[in-house]
Amino acid sequence: KIEDALKTKVAEEVEIFIPATQRKERRWRFFIVVDGERKVKLGKPISKEESLGYPTSYTLQAGGVKEEETGEFIICHPPMHMRLAELSELMEKVAAVCWSEEQLHKLANSKYVKSRSAPIVKQWIRSVLDDDEMVDSFVEFHSKARCRFTCWDQYTNERYRNEGARIDYILVDKKLFSSSARRGIELHSPSHMDPYSAEAAAWACTEGGRWVAAPFEGGGIQDGPEETYTCQFRAPS
Repeated sequence: KIEDALKTKVAEEVEIFIPATQRKERRWRFFIVVDGERKVKLGKPISKEESLGYPTSYTLQAGGVKEEETGEFIICHPPMHMRLAELSELMEKVAAVCWSEEQLHKLANSKYVKSRSAPIVKQWIRSVLDDDEMVDSFVEFHSKARCRFTCWDQYTNERYRNEGARIDYILVDKKLFSSSARRGIELHSPSHMDPYSAEAAAWACTEGGRWVAAPFEGGGIQDGPEETYTCQFRAPS
């Protein structure tokens, strides 16, 4: 049923009112048709450029780019894969099945949910670690850490659900790491939380709620107080 509905997906221009500016603006939004007659909105209003830049949103089809020199099609989004948040929305709007936050959390940490990174990116990082004999210093020091991401889609406020990706790496020569690396202070988290838990990671990415989500009606991300910026600088152990 979801596959059939996704075949009808289109991006349409809509007019929305922006309270922050007290003006109406044009945005784009994804729509699908359910059961051949019911038109359903998906996601949040986005700009035209973003609608064109998100061809892999709400789809089970493969997506990728064509390599200019060789003409090879490089898969960035494997077929029959979808972000959990999008699948949850479709389950509710198409199949009338609403997953609770607890159920979503269990799914996110299950064997059925895999990294959203493009296969070619995972192959490259694996070749660097194995063939070039490098180590991922964060993983070596914090192998049990869960959900410690470094990048989130700010437009859809994914930071505040801690739905992100880890795109920052410090890679070190394996021999140098073995001979000279020294573990520093523990991961940033409140004293009552396991620093390796997903709960602590969610707390850290918003600094316990100090980073405030951007309103969807416009206005941008709210600036944080100075201590929110400086909390990352802590005394070494």
